[in-house]
Amino acid sequence: MKIALVGLGSMGRHHYNVINSIESVELIAVVEQDESKVMDVSVPVYCDIDEMLDSTSPDIVVVATPTSTHIDISKRVLTRGINLLVEKPIAKDVEEAKQMMILAERNNCKAVVGQVERYNPAIQTALPRLREEKVIHCMITRMSSYPKRITDVGVKLDLGIHDIDLIRLITQSNIETCKSLDSTNIGDKEDSAAFMLKMFDGTIATITTSWLTPFRERKFKIITEKSYYEIDLLDLSVNIYTITGDNGYMRESLEVKRGNALQNQLLAFINYIKTGEYGTLCRLEDGLLALSYAAEGD
Repeated sequence: MKIALVGLGSMGRHHYNVINSIESVELIAVVEQDESKVMDVSVPVYCDIDEMLDSTSPDIVVVATPTSTHIDISKRVLTRGINLLVEKPIAKDVEEAKQMMILAERNNCKAVVGQVERYNPAIQTALPRLREEKVIHCMITRMSSYPKRITDVGVKLDLGIHDIDLIRLITQSNIETCKSLDSTNIGDKEDSAAFMLKMFDGTIATITTSWLTPFRERKFKIITEKSYYEIDLLDLSVNIYTITGDNGYMRESLEVKRGNALQNQLLAFINYIKTGEYGTLCRLEDGLLALSYAAEGD
């Protein structure tokens, strides 16, 4: 499977390393205009996406560029019938995301959004158990210090979009209502936000996101009809608490199989191309819904 990578910034560099770590794929080209970022790149480097597509024949194009550029690059890839993995958020607005969906279907392309937290080992470990229980309430915190790499979106599309997407994955239900509040404190984009959601299956969820904390936090607390889950996406731990008959509780710690989430996502995408089974990948329609609620709410 031949892969071309567009963008070699912070996330693009992660993709570059992952692609090169998989023996069954071949990185055949990189598109990047900043010469300082490609000094160690051993494959042909192009400054223009069309020049690269005219000169090579990738099976997959991975797009890891600023959100505002996703629609233009994706159009050029999809109109040539090439499979696409585009980093989250799918696009800067819903209309652009809809255009991408239409082009992918029209040109018979497999296309997914890089919502990599779906492949976080702690999520993948907890998911089978959560699917067996009725989820009642999710309480999520996702916080970090102010990022230097983000320039064209605020905290809602950088952080909040992950958890809106994960709630749909965990509950296998769609969003009935979504309300949000946000504030802008340092830059010109919102840097602190809170969401409250209700799913069609009755699940309620609260999400707190911020760029204003001195450390990173990525935690899920989930109440089901049987248990209470504590999931740490950074420590990669899953603890399940269950009430016992004597008003006490029992704790079970699940064994989390460590792995590279980005690598597992790419391998799942390759399998999707080969078999048509998308598993827990974020399809374009999933990415569109996550974008619509993260950016706009109801």
